[in-house]
Amino acid sequence: FSAIDLIGGAVWDVAVRFLREDPWERIRHVRSQVEKTPINAWIRGQSLWTFEIFPDDIVELAIERLAANGVRWMTLYDQFNDLQNVAVCVRKGNAEGLNVLGALVFSESPVHTDAYFATKAAEIVALGADEIVIKFGHVVAENTPKGQAANKFKALVEQRLAGKVKVEVFPNSQLFNDNTVLQAMLLGDVQLAAPSLSKFGKYTKKLPIFDLPFLFKNIQAAERFQQGPAGQKLLMSMESKGLIGLGYLHNGTKQLSASKPLRVPADAKGLKFRIQTSDVLAAQFEAVDALPLKKAFSEVFTLLQTKAIDGQENTWSNIYSKKFFEVQDYITESNHGLIDYLVVTGAEFWNGLPADIRTEVKKALDEAIAHGNKVALQKAVSDRKLIMDSGRTKILQLSDSERKKWVEVMKPVWKKFEDQIGKDLIDAAVASNVGS
Repeated sequence: FSAIDLIGGAVWDVAVRFLREDPWERIRHVRSQVEKTPINAWIRGQSLWTFEIFPDDIVELAIERLAANGVRWMTLYDQFNDLQNVAVCVRKGNAEGLNVLGALVFSESPVHTDAYFATKAAEIVALGADEIVIKFGHVVAENTPKGQAANKFKALVEQRLAGKVKVEVFPNSQLFNDNTVLQAMLLGDVQLAAPSLSKFGKYTKKLPIFDLPFLFKNIQAAERFQQGPAGQKLLMSMESKGLIGLGYLHNGTKQLSASKPLRVPADAKGLKFRIQTSDVLAAQFEAVDALPLKKAFSEVFTLLQTKAIDGQENTWSNIYSKKFFEVQDYITESNHGLIDYLVVTGAEFWNGLPADIRTEVKKALDEAIAHGNKVALQKAVSDRKLIMDSGRTKILQLSDSERKKWVEVMKPVWKKFEDQIGKDLIDAAVASNVGS
């Protein structure tokens, strides 16, 4: 009897069942089975990834096949590159993934997808596939540009993909903070996040370009760079590390707040400033003889309130939403840097989505980002006014000569990171200022 006959029987019945169940409950049992199997260590190591999602019946048959035919398994591994991706395809009812499963368990040679198999795969999706849950975690309040973009995304997805995709939004570091969310994403514990562009230094040496002081004249220049060829290429700069950028979300330009007035660089000497986890930002404050401290965003208000730090840098919307202005006597309107976010997802999750679902999710995300960016421009103006009207802090505006002194002291930071970031990338960013 043929592999197709077997797929139409045993695999068909089991596939519908396992798509309805929680596959992770069987991990311990599956791992113990694989460990006892007399196959070489390389195959065993790869098997541990893939068998985690298979039901027991298929695991037993697959282990049997592996023990007898390890060489062909390696061929399949080479063909599909990543057993995890095959496993995700099987779990989603993807025809190619199910085809691999059928070839692995039942056939002496790979089975090629035909019309019958494609139809069965579609039936599995229709009958057994669970609702896809996308957890979107971020660290700011819901009334910020990022918070509003996340909520807009949730509304759009659940309107257009009702019953197929569910979005859960976790604001204010409820799920993870920016220092832990990327590792959690690689482990599959969260599917979408929008960390500050400063948070990706561990995964790429290119994105810290956005931390260079006084690089962009305004948010419009940053937008031109991000939407241009250089900026779009950066979105995929971490794919080999398991992360994919889906778009840039604006917050705004940064201002300096402190317990004393900051008009010239010398005023910052000896002061402690909270910074994001970025070597570029550390170098920026070291250039003015200040002391940079890398701390989580969720800790900033308490650090300022208790005088554990003297100041921080942030956008008007963050300063207002997190009430930093209530515990800082002065805010210098420096516009010296950028706080933007990279909406990011795990490569395994993203590539494992059915193509039609992925298209609709991306479309909703693009619309949500556009909405968030519009909010960012509006809040830069409105939140500044709310802070000024509160009377809790004094906003200092720099004269041209004062601003020039800050630029002169901080611009050498560009040269320090030029080899790491790439002179061509910095030049492209500078070119985006034309017309600003």
